[in-house]
Amino acid sequence: MKKILCIGEALIDMICTDKGKSLSDGDNFLKKAGGAPTNVAAAIAALGGEVELAAKVGVDPFGKHLVDVMQSFGVSTRWVFQDEVHFTTFAFVSLMENGERDFYFNRGADGQLNRDEVDSIDLGEFSIAHFGSATGFLPGHYRLPTKAWSRNHCNRISSSVSIPTTGIYYSSMINNLSLTSHGTSSTAAISSKSAMKKP
Repeated sequence: MKKILCIGEALIDMICTDKGKSLSDGDNFLKKAGGAPTNVAAAIAALGGEVELAAKVGVDPFGKHLVDVMQSFGVSTRWVFQDEVHFTTFAFVSLMENGERDFYFNRGADGQLNRDEVDSIDLGEFSIAHFGSATGFLPGHYRLPTKAWSRNHCNRISSSVSIPTTGIYYSSMINNLSLTSHGTSSTAAISSKSAMKKP
């Protein structure tokens, strides 16, 4: 089998470690790499698959952290583009006493992945392409339904690879792993807690 390509969100989860406190009341936060397609790529690499990530981060320490974490898992980051204008996206997350999650997104570079950048990828190198379902709802170039080319790009993926996949977006927090996921893809179900830990 050829390589797997994951396309979409790459961000920093800032997880409130003050149990039961809202984001406005919390004082302590833990930095984790995240984003649903990013998590899927890490899981695939941890299971021994050959995978590349297509995403966009800012030219800042947090974008560097995302790239470093992905490379530590064995994910190729040659298609992780850097945006000199927009900062790396942040997602602030708190788990409340009632089990509900308090979210706040500070959206930045990951929503700016554009057509030319994605079209520069030779999809013929890949057997499977995974597209983050939430990517289509980000502000910026991939936004749906106002950006018709995003739908066309999905069609291009479908016609170019053997197995196109997307994720079902649901809430899941995995605090004890090297990568966290508040928006995990159904594809990530192939991963277990042990698989997501660095080998």
